[in-house]
Amino acid sequence: MDLRISSSTAPLTGAGLARRATAAPEASGQDVGFSSALKGALQSVSAAQNRASNLQQEVQMENPAVSLEETMVAIQKAQVGFQATLHVRNRMVQAYTDIMNMQVCPPESTPGQQLENSLFNSKQDRKYGDMEGISSPILPR
Repeated sequence: MDLRISSSTAPLTGAGLARRATAAPEASGQDVGFSSALKGALQSVSAAQNRASNLQQEVQMENPAVSLEETMVAIQKAQVGFQATLHVRNRMVQAYTDIMNMQVCPPESTPGQQLENSLFNSKQDRKYGDMEGISSPILPR
């Protein structure tokens, strides 16, 4: 039984799940994208939940090979992994919402207004300008 603190708490962190998910593809030389890292993390969380559920059933059936402590640790690991996954999902939904609420063109400026503003640089040019964009303070429109 390994009693070192670093090895027993490393799997409890959400970042530890992501590191474990991305470690294998990097070693084989494949490019790791966000979707593959997310898929690996979700599979890891799912496996932890399945293991905790199986251990819980074994304890309920009074299997002497499975201890209550081991079961409780597995349940806590699964719970922490699920909470980390939930936080990632919430951040992704928030980022999607922020992107969808972004304006493509400022409301005070349409493409036609941008062209007019580029042709006439000052209020005086707009007041006295002709159709070609040449300012003429002598001849009003």
